[in-house]
Amino acid sequence: MDFFSQYHELKEALVAAMGQSHALMHVHAGLAIYVLFQLVWGTRRGSVPALLCVFFFEAFNEVCDRLFYGSWRGGDTLRDVLLTMLWPSVLVATSHLRRWSWNRRARRLREGQMLSAQVAHRAARAAAPSFTA
Repeated sequence: MDFFSQYHELKEALVAAMGQSHALMHVHAGLAIYVLFQLVWGTRRGSVPALLCVFFFEAFNEVCDRLFYGSWRGGDTLRDVLLTMLWPSVLVATSHLRRWSWNRRARRLREGQMLSAQVAHRAARAAAPSFTA
């Protein structure tokens, strides 16, 4: 028995043991790989390297499927990739959006503090007695 047949049998045994559909197993696998990568490598939330790791594992899985079945199964391949990448991609996008929003808010706060400091400095200079003769 070659590697690709063994790999396919292992996947089918996991699907049967979990009692879930093939599609749902792709969702679980994508999230599990994403979280495990972050835990092992200590990356921050919204980690693009973790997302790339999920993509490479999914690409490996699809290549193994291709070699097992002897041809690409376009609809199945596309569905598998979308299901595997969906939630890790949403987590990365959400994290980057939140980080951008926080940075924007912090920048506005700093600009506001600098502006109020300039206004206070001008007011203090205007209120100070002048010693010109």
